[in-house]
Amino acid sequence: MSGSRQLPSRLVILNTFREVAVTIPFSIVGGACVVALCSGCGETILAPPASRPPGQSPTAPPTTPATHGAGFPALEHPGGIYAEEGDVYAFFYPNQGSLISRYVLYDDGSFELQFVSETFGFFAYKGTYIAAANQSALYFADSNSAGPWTATAQLSGDEMSVKYNDVMMMADFIDGVYKRVPPG
Repeated sequence: MSGSRQLPSRLVILNTFREVAVTIPFSIVGGACVVALCSGCGETILAPPASRPPGQSPTAPPTTPATHGAGFPALEHPGGIYAEEGDVYAFFYPNQGSLISRYVLYDDGSFELQFVSETFGFFAYKGTYIAAANQSALYFADSNSAGPWTATAQLSGDEMSVKYNDVMMMADFIDGVYKRVPPG
């Protein structure tokens, strides 16, 4: 294109477990930034900048505030509930309604990662845990072809910080902080 220039730029792609930096070409044409994206078939796609009224800044998609008790079943047997802090899964499902998660750690060494969603209803992933001092190892009953599903839970006061293994991260589980819900 005549009158255009190519400048190096960094595009940061965020996924669930690492930040990836990719260098892409772009051109300034008539004051607008045009990015050339190449697909696997060798085609070039031109992406014009998003339009919005002048002076209006971009806004994040709306999220539904988490209501941690609504839609969850009663406990199957004695245990403790840890409700997500913030909207852990709002990033992945901004247009499909809320997706609220909580952990239930039963006194017998079993646990459930429970979800309630406007779109999918209630569902849960079960497993067993081994507690040692302020840390627990979570072993999920489910897995996939990439390997077993495991996580670690770091306990500090009423908070539980959960970190998933790479296999679970690639299956869209998101590390998060959960706060103990008082009994009753």
